[in-house]
Amino acid sequence: MNKFDAKYQLYNEKMIDAMIQLLQKKSFDAITVTEICRTAGIQRSTFYAHYSDPYELLQDMANQVLKSFWAYWQSHAAQPPEQKINQENLEIFFAYVQEHQEQAKALFREQSTVFWEPILQWISE
Repeated sequence: MNKFDAKYQLYNEKMIDAMIQLLQKKSFDAITVTEICRTAGIQRSTFYAHYSDPYELLQDMANQVLKSFWAYWQSHAAQPPEQKINQENLEIFFAYVQEHQEQAKALFREQSTVFWEPILQWISE
């Protein structure tokens, strides 16, 4: 399987969804590969074909949510988006969080720097 294979992408989505579900119940440090696999309905070998450990999965999840956020933000801005904070950008940010509550809760809970660092930098500018 390669990263462009539909089956690879499906398993990847299942693992990210599993991580989001598990993060809503417990801290990241308490999540095991076995739990991720059980929740995703996959084998351990499938997990390790994608990731070396749960940290890599968390980072991939945060990166995917971040890409999704930037695409959402760009498609909802009235003008070409500027990377600075203003009322419109805040409204777009909070609308995204509202529409993607499960991912946001998981990332807020873990305070994932992969996700929040670029967002906080954007807000502080």
